[in-house]
Amino acid sequence: MAIESLTLKIVGLFGILAECLIFVFLPLKIQKFGETLFSYGEVFAAGVFLGGGLFHMIPEAHEGLSGGHESHDSHFHLAFFYALLCFVVLLYIDKAFIPTLVLWDLKRKRKRKGESMEKEIEKEKGFSNEDDLALIGKETSKELDFENKDIESDKGSTNEVEDNRGKAGHHHIMVPHGTRDEKETQGKVISIVLVLALTIHSLLAGMSLGVAKKTGALAIMIALLSHKAFEAFALGVALVKGFGNQLKYLIFCALIFVFSTPLGIVIGLLLHGINQEAKSIVMALAGGSFLWCALAEINGAFTHKSPNKKVFFFALGVALMVVVTL
Repeated sequence: MAIESLTLKIVGLFGILAECLIFVFLPLKIQKFGETLFSYGEVFAAGVFLGGGLFHMIPEAHEGLSGGHESHDSHFHLAFFYALLCFVVLLYIDKAFIPTLVLWDLKRKRKRKGESMEKEIEKEKGFSNEDDLALIGKETSKELDFENKDIESDKGSTNEVEDNRGKAGHHHIMVPHGTRDEKETQGKVISIVLVLALTIHSLLAGMSLGVAKKTGALAIMIALLSHKAFEAFALGVALVKGFGNQLKYLIFCALIFVFSTPLGIVIGLLLHGINQEAKSIVMALAGGSFLWCALAEINGAFTHKSPNKKVFFFALGVALMVVVTL
C-alpha cells in the first residue's frame, strides 16, 4: 500500500513538472503571433490570479487558521487580515516606493552625465586657463540646474496625475510621463512577486501531496494537475512582460516555479507533519499577492483596444479557477 502511494506521488511529481514546463514557456510562442493575442493572455492571467486568490488560497488559509470551525475568535478573520496586509504593502511598493526610486535614479544619471561632460570637454579641448575652466563649470552647472528643474517639474506633473487618476481611468506607476524605465521596473516587480508567491504556494501544495495518504494524495494530485497549467501560463505572461528582452532571467525565474512543486513533494515525503498555522499564514500572504498582481495586470491590459473581448477572457480566467476549486 505504501509502495502504491509512493508510485502515485512520483507520477504526480513528473506530471506536474512536465505540465508546468510546457505552459510557463507557452506565452513566449504566443507573443510572436501579435500584441492583441498576447493582451488576451494578460487579462486571462489576471482572472486566474484573482480567482486563485479569492476562491483557493485565501479560503484555504482561512480554514487552516480557524481550525475548520466557524467561530468568532481572534483567528476567524486572520487569513483576510494577512492577505490585505500583503496587498497594501505591495500597493505601496508599486505606487510610492518604485516611483521615488526611479526619480532618484533619473537624477543620479543626469548628474553623472553632467560630470562626464565636464571632464570630456576639459580633456578634448585641453583647457589650461582657469577662467575657461570656471566658464565650463558654470555652463555645466546651469545645464544641471535646468535638468533638475525638469525633474521637479516632472515630479509635479506626477502628483497631478496621481490626484486625477480617477478621471484618467488607469495608471500603473505614478512616475513622470510613464517612461519605458518605469514600466520595465514595474514589470520586473510584478514578475518577482509572482515567482515568490507561486513558488511558496507550490512548495506548500507539493508538501501537502507528499505527506498525504493514498486516497488524499490522489485528490490533491488531480487538483494540482487541473490548475497548474493556468498558473504556469499566467506566470509566463508576467515574465514575458517583465523580462522579455532578458531571456536568461526569464528562464531562471520560470524554472524556480517549475521545480517548486516537485521539491515540495520531496520535502513532504521526508516530513511527518507540517505546521498548519504557519502554512496558512504563508498561504494568506500569497493570496494577497495574487489579488495585487491581478489588479496590476488589469490596469495595464485595459489600456489597449478590444475591451469587450478582454472582459470575456478575464471572466474566463476567474471562472476556470472557480471550477477547479470545486
